[in-house]
Amino acid sequence: MHYAQIILTGIFAGSVYAIGGTGIVLTYKATGVFNLAHFTIGLFAAYVLWQMNGVWGISLWISAPLVLLVLGPGIGILLEKFVFRSLQRRRASTSEKLVANLGVLVLFLGLVNVIWGAKVRGNNKEPVPRLWPQHRFQIGDISFDSQQLAFFIAVVLVGVALWLLLRFTFLGTKIQAVVDRRELAELSTIDSNRVAMVAWAIGCGLAALTGVLLASRDSVLEPIRIVFFGIEMIGVAVVARVLRPGKNLSYGDVEFRTSDGKLAAHATTTYALLESS
Repeated sequence: MHYAQIILTGIFAGSVYAIGGTGIVLTYKATGVFNLAHFTIGLFAAYVLWQMNGVWGISLWISAPLVLLVLGPGIGILLEKFVFRSLQRRRASTSEKLVANLGVLVLFLGLVNVIWGAKVRGNNKEPVPRLWPQHRFQIGDISFDSQQLAFFIAVVLVGVALWLLLRFTFLGTKIQAVVDRRELAELSTIDSNRVAMVAWAIGCGLAALTGVLLASRDSVLEPIRIVFFGIEMIGVAVVARVLRPGKNLSYGDVEFRTSDGKLAAHATTTYALLESS
């Protein structure tokens, strides 16, 4: 039963990495840009949600949809239209796209540090918002909380939504056509720029969701934490070999704690690819 608890904890914690990795893979396969700024966009979104809800007191029913459904996708649309579309039009090299991507990464890190500073944010007076109430569950010797369960439900919903989009919608067919062969898709009168914009919007929306989930897990906001998380999250996409959408990534993250609750060791499990039929 002890191992069952460890496995379950790893699945719950790894769900955040899976959501982030999915956004990176989708953006890369549809546009050819490996979005290194993915985690900094998530960090920026988490800070904005904290500012709106934790500092200004705006209800989560208003602030959360604005951040997850407007701010995140909006950032993706702006990046595609004003940064990466021109690079695609003149067939920029991979190194040029990488430099532009690093510029976006530095831009969002700079915005966070200029607006909110580098110190830790989130306290009892100005708490980091949670998207769900905290509750503890106990099933036999296995225990988990509502936050861990929400992570798992989120990655399942994201996976199902993307599967339905790619399998059963005309937009999904266009995305897969651009992924498989962009030049042939354009000859078939598919607007690849619009497809790329949608991919960027979805990818940055998932980045915003990842940042918000991570902030609620830690209950604090600190730029240095998201940097280390970003390194691990990019590893998710790299180990997945950036395969085409329709394949899901399983990732485990395990923490070992002493009887008094102190962190004794931390480990990341092996990645696995689950191919959908």
